[in-house]
Amino acid sequence: MPAQPPDLATYMQTLDHPLKQEIEQLREILKSADERLSERIKWNVPSYPWMEWIL
Repeated sequence: MPAQPPDLATYMQTLDHPLKQEIEQLREILKSADERLSERIKWNVPSYPWMEWIL
């Protein structure tokens, strides 16, 4: 069984990326765009499923 990915808050706290601030801004935009979007980690990045995986 594969390991469970960390929750997104933990993932973002430990993320070491030169565009981390921009990633956080984009997350806020996406989360406010549609309340039906949920936020998960897929392929080691934040992803936003809505009815199925779309981003």
